[in-house]
Amino acid sequence: MPTLGSALRQVTVMVTVRELELALVFYRDILGLSVVDSDHNAATLTGDDGTAAVVLQATHGRGPSHTHGDPIARLLFSPEAFEEIRTRLLKAAFAFRILREDPLEVVARDLDGNDVLLGIAS
Repeated sequence: MPTLGSALRQVTVMVTVRELELALVFYRDILGLSVVDSDHNAATLTGDDGTAAVVLQATHGRGPSHTHGDPIARLLFSPEAFEEIRTRLLKAAFAFRILREDPLEVVARDLDGNDVLLGIAS
């Protein structure tokens, strides 16, 4: 009999951001996620296979959007995609730090100050 965990088919991460268009620069342009739904209050982005989604919810500049301390999400990519993301982070001068080397994981900060852990899927 399969465990309940094996039945999990999709993961969604909710991220509060001040300005949706600025947040899209990080999640769409740097991380390469695809926008599948969007309006002036929110955007849903997915990876190529659609099994994971990031939902950006805009506060329209009201109040702080970011958390301090632990990363808000852990997003894992193929080794090839991860290297491309690292290159994009460097070119766009996004702040990130190496969390560990093996397996390689970095913590990158989006434009709202949210820390996102990025790594390689095993």
